Amino acid sequence: MDVLEQLEVRVSELLRKLEAMQADSERQQAEMAAAAREKEALVAENDALQQALAQERAWRAEALTRLDALIQAVEEQDSAE
Repeated sequence: MDVLEQLEVRVSELLRKLEAMQADSERQQAEMAAAAREKEALVAENDALQQALAQERAWRAEALTRLDALIQAVEEQDSAE
């Protein structure tokens, strides 16, 4: 095989490698895009859960305050009797 044929073979091999690397790069980019979309969805879900938790805590605090007021009213009424 002369030098020109060797060069042609090597260039062909490099072109095949380049195609394979480009395909792998496209696959990885698609995976990264999917992961970014999944992360975005999880962040949104986390935000919603954080808001729900804050609301539950507020309701709980309000309920405890109201219960304390009721207990105090009952105790005051018992002590007045």
